[in-house]
Amino acid sequence: MTIYITDKLGVLSGPVELPVIPGLGVQMPSNAIDLPEPLTEPSAGHIWALVEGVPTQLANHRGTVYSTATGVAQQHDQLGELPDGLTSEPRPSAWHVWQIDGWVLDEAAQAQAEQDRAAADIAARRYKAEVAGITISGMQIDTGRDSQALITGATVQAVLDPAYSLRWKTPAGFVDMTAE
Repeated sequence: MTIYITDKLGVLSGPVELPVIPGLGVQMPSNAIDLPEPLTEPSAGHIWALVEGVPTQLANHRGTVYSTATGVAQQHDQLGELPDGLTSEPRPSAWHVWQIDGWVLDEAAQAQAEQDRAAADIAARRYKAEVAGITISGMQIDTGRDSQALITGATVQAVLDPAYSLRWKTPAGFVDMTAE
């Protein structure tokens, strides 16, 4: 006797030896089958399963698979070939796209992402420089957008009226810009 146990998908495990129960003999569970000879080792990536009562090798992609549209991982619990839209290969990077039978680097998307990242870095540094302010006569002066408008207005006023006093209020007091 060559006995195999099946699970809910029909996957065959074994061969197994069933215990002899005194007075009853060997008792076959309802999910066991008796084959005339042991099954051979399945091919790589395959598993033996009972299909319509016949042991058959099926592809085994159970576990984590990936969407070919998004690269997002998901769980797969069926035997056989993967349906269209799924692959067992993880997406190497956000810049890879699925083409026919594999992931391919989209160089244009990668270059655009790097340009976007560089532009964001420049914008962040510029903002930080604007907010950091400047030091005049040992006093820290705010150079944010509102202050820029005030500085520009005061500068225009000073150009138009040389007698105009350029005094700037800071937390420590006033800075006289005309003294510079």
